[in-house]
Amino acid sequence: MAANPQHHHWTLEQYVEYERHAGLRHEYIDGHIYAMTGGTIRHGIISGNIFATLFNGLRRGPCRPYNTDVGISAQTRRKYFYPDVSVVCGEIEVDPALPERITNPMVLFEVLSSGTEDYDKTTKFAYYKLIPSVQDYLTVEQDRPALTHYTRQDQVWSSTEYSTMSDQIALPSIGFTLLMTDVYLDITWEGLL
Repeated sequence: MAANPQHHHWTLEQYVEYERHAGLRHEYIDGHIYAMTGGTIRHGIISGNIFATLFNGLRRGPCRPYNTDVGISAQTRRKYFYPDVSVVCGEIEVDPALPERITNPMVLFEVLSSGTEDYDKTTKFAYYKLIPSVQDYLTVEQDRPALTHYTRQDQVWSSTEYSTMSDQIALPSIGFTLLMTDVYLDITWEGLL
């Protein structure tokens, strides 16, 4: 993710108009916009695996996954993001200022890259915590089998790390268990960038 050098401070209205016509997605944080960088093949496979697994596992239930094309809003803080995968249960709530942005995700996934790893694990996570509906945040490594699951219970966050292909990640907030073998399906650890 890189800051857009054209402006140092954007109003929400400027951001909305720019996002409509830019042809590239941008995240918005406190008047600054950040272009979403392109992903790697491995990043695409992993985020696709997570989405497909959740889509198949949650079908016909109250929860539905969304890919990175669907943005989310931390509405009270005027921050807008594009997680790699998000899950909403029940009725979708949208931001009145940006009706294409969901305000009530329950689970968020970010597939880490070298350029965004620190940001995704610290700053972005701090913003995600501000969204009252978020119960689970998962960061997924793409260079090795490793996943960190942050979960909220009674407004206290805890984390669990997973690093073996036999691991199973329980997501009780959506009634689902994610398998590491599904996350890393078709991933080879050498030869992909």
